[in-house]
Amino acid sequence: MKQLLLTTLMWLFSLTTFAQQKTNLAKLLFDEAPAKILQGIANVREGKMYDLTNMISYGIDSKGGLLFDRYAPPHIELLAYNDKVAGFAFRILTYSAQQEIKEYLEDHYALKLADSSRLGKQYGYTDSQVTIKFQTVPEAEFKQGRNGYLDIKTRTLTKAIAVQEERFKKAH
Repeated sequence: MKQLLLTTLMWLFSLTTFAQQKTNLAKLLFDEAPAKILQGIANVREGKMYDLTNMISYGIDSKGGLLFDRYAPPHIELLAYNDKVAGFAFRILTYSAQQEIKEYLEDHYALKLADSSRLGKQYGYTDSQVTIKFQTVPEAEFKQGRNGYLDIKTRTLTKAIAVQEERFKKAH
């Protein structure tokens, strides 16, 4: 009887641990299969980017299962290219979250101001591995319904998207 009770408790503990497992997007190595990141996440919407079978976008209502540092975006677009996670993007819904994300990015990357206006600022960063686009808005703009935005992609995906956009321009 003790063994059955112990086994049941261990099983319940493992379920709780699995349910609480969170993926921190800030720590992605961009070599994982999308299925590994999506494991245990319900209601994932999958769509081809540019009608290509090797460029996939997964729409995820994360409910806290996916984080960026300490921020839990309510909706994330996880991007895959050639069967590997190659990027993600999400809206930032509060000014305080925007400031936390900005602090994290400034601590880990040499963000550069790309554009500035009364409506907000655009920051960028590129190295041999990733391209980061970070859009901030003033605190008052959040109250008007605007959002910040973070978009991080591998250089490989960034280049592949640029090729597709150029093809689209030539076709139209």
